[in-house]
Amino acid sequence: MNNLQYRKFCKCASGTYQFQSVLQWECSVVGQDYEYSDYADNLDWAAAASPWPYSEHTCPVKSVICGDGNSYDTGKDYQYPPKG
Repeated sequence: MNNLQYRKFCKCASGTYQFQSVLQWECSVVGQDYEYSDYADNLDWAAAASPWPYSEHTCPVKSVICGDGNSYDTGKDYQYPPKG
């Protein structure tokens, strides 16, 4: 993920485009990497495993701390406005 994706993720998760920081897994950890399932839709983050392996320059992001100060796990689905 990059800064633009963090901002888009925070819009889905918290309702604003503001983010403060990210928590990354160690690059050597084997696990899931999550991404937008539909890049054209800024308001829907569907946790889907990335089909690409990690490179030595990219570590998967576990969670993003958005502008509201809360930490949001990237392995969960978010939509703004929330359904329900």
